[in-house]
Amino acid sequence: MAYIYQPLPQQREWDRRKYFTRMLLLEGAADEEPLRGYLKIIDLEQAPRYEALSYTWGADNAQNCIRIQGCPMPIKPNLEMALRHLRLRDQARRLWVDALCINQGDLDERALQVQYMVKVYKYAARVIVWIGLKVPGVEEAFLAAKELAEAQECINREANTLGGTGPASFDLDVVRALLESAVEGLPDTWFDNLRMVFERPYFKRCWCVQEVVASQWAIVKCEELEMSFLDLISTITLMGLARHDLSMAEKIQNNATLWYRIYQRKTSQEKQEVEGSIGDFLTLLDETRTQEATDIRDRVWSLLGICDEGIRPSLATTQVLETPRRFGPVNLARKVFNRMQDHIALYNTPPSRDFRPEALVPNYRKDPVSVFCDLTRFLLRKSPRILDALNHVQHHQDPELGEYPSWVPKWFEPRRSMVFPRGIYLSGFCDGHFRYFAKLHDSPLTGQSQQPRVLSLDGYRCDVVQAMSDEVDFQHQLEGLDLALAVISKVWLQLFGRPLSSHDAAQYFDGTSLTRAFLLAMGAGTLASISGMAANQQIGLHVVGDPIAATLKEDPKTLPYKHIDALMKAVEHVHQTQGQSLAPDDERYMPASIYLAGIRVFATARRVFVTKGGRLGLGPKMMQPGDEVVVLFGGRLPFVVRPKGDHHVFVGSCYVADDQIMWGAVTEMVINNRGGPPRFTFELR
Repeated sequence: MAYIYQPLPQQREWDRRKYFTRMLLLEGAADEEPLRGYLKIIDLEQAPRYEALSYTWGADNAQNCIRIQGCPMPIKPNLEMALRHLRLRDQARRLWVDALCINQGDLDERALQVQYMVKVYKYAARVIVWIGLKVPGVEEAFLAAKELAEAQECINREANTLGGTGPASFDLDVVRALLESAVEGLPDTWFDNLRMVFERPYFKRCWCVQEVVASQWAIVKCEELEMSFLDLISTITLMGLARHDLSMAEKIQNNATLWYRIYQRKTSQEKQEVEGSIGDFLTLLDETRTQEATDIRDRVWSLLGICDEGIRPSLATTQVLETPRRFGPVNLARKVFNRMQDHIALYNTPPSRDFRPEALVPNYRKDPVSVFCDLTRFLLRKSPRILDALNHVQHHQDPELGEYPSWVPKWFEPRRSMVFPRGIYLSGFCDGHFRYFAKLHDSPLTGQSQQPRVLSLDGYRCDVVQAMSDEVDFQHQLEGLDLALAVISKVWLQLFGRPLSSHDAAQYFDGTSLTRAFLLAMGAGTLASISGMAANQQIGLHVVGDPIAATLKEDPKTLPYKHIDALMKAVEHVHQTQGQSLAPDDERYMPASIYLAGIRVFATARRVFVTKGGRLGLGPKMMQPGDEVVVLFGGRLPFVVRPKGDHHVFVGSCYVADDQIMWGAVTEMVINNRGGPPRFTFELR
């Protein structure tokens, strides 16, 4: 007879200090004996000492069983192997295991348990990260990781004395010498073996992120091998440096930024504004885009316990845009409201006073489309109503097809191109103090929208797309200067039908050089300069956080022009020498290569376009002639939309080589009724 779960006690609304769950007592036995155990209902606040298991379920079907209270319960192979290697011989072991301790067949129980699963891992005496069985090379990988972790500790100590953080704080040659010494004596295969560890399914699973972030102490285990999990992920940014091969770093780039962010947050001595968080919701949705989940709704629920808004929902109504142009420090009212929210959470008052928007409450009875529609609307509606979430829309197919509205980012699909970062352009903003920036309709703070799959918001039309290039494709991110220039020349030829030359006499619509405007558009202007400068300063490392603050020390409007001028000289040099690229020691090489690095980042998988008004821009792959370039109030960048009768289809964000549009001058005129295009309400479907 199969095991039947005993229901968890009902949660009394007036007593939210009870966090009921089940605990597994795994019976001790010899290796070859069947797995046996008991499930006991406990209150987490009163739980005896226990360990929590962090692992991947795997795609394989259950093949064997564990006997719970004498009744068989099917378990998948990876969990079976983990339990066999964790089982003690002579005594029971108290474990929390999601597949066993949660009744997965009860949707309401799953939703309730997910709401405080972060507490399960926070209260655990230890979190055991099970990454699977041993294969040849794993022991060597663990040895290399331990050596590199010791080197990382040394680097951190030295950096702290210099007032910095990490390898970027001091001479790169010193760092490399230290790392070479750490791996000296190891076989040449150490890098590939360690890379294979990071490519295991564990590092690609959504829930694993929350589980290790919440932990007080986590160890990684592979059969009898084990080490500190933080020590293991500390090595991610050091591997390429240790090999003097930047292409090596590219091989582990997929999830490296996310895991290194976790390492930095867990080891940082700085006090976080939101304790337990590793970033805002939108940032984490993007960084976990390549993570996997059997249920795509878990891509949302798995972040609630480790993001700013999930931990402190009051931020959805009190956050302000902190830029010198508009706001100073966080105002007193916001501080008071946040402290009130913390007080409410501490004393566990009823849920009705929890200020938690519906989009942040797990509900497995809600279909995935509704989950992501509600999440996107929440991110757009939250104070101060900035449309950054729309920059994450990247269509893999015609945006008019599919069940999801065109304006909803599919964070469960791989990213096509680099998301335009926040914090530079201000296309849809206006000077002055505004409570909210985006003009959203049918988006109440509480309750449902009348048309939940329609996004209605205000803005104005700028221009219409007339022609565009093929999708820009830099096949190798580290290819030479000459090969990158060849890609740029091909795009120019497609748009203008003649070879690219820095002496092209044609003028742009604003009277400047057409060649300069083209290069400005292809790199998204200031963004290419910032990205290239950051890459040059952090060579071989993964840039964690916002590089803008660290690199932008000049006027952002004029910053890219010195790099573009150097790139135009490089173009002319290649033209005059019949294809000979600049030498690395040429004084023109570095500024040209900086902007080229930025072009590779932002132009890849996008199209360069020309509008009917003669404007050049960089837009999404799925755009087509006839699409409109529009500015929506509260958007940092313009957007490409497609008119379809009584509504528009959202195609994606774009850059336009027009300072009046990009820096908000046109929006100033429209908002203040001083001219410019007429206001328009766009219905996006």
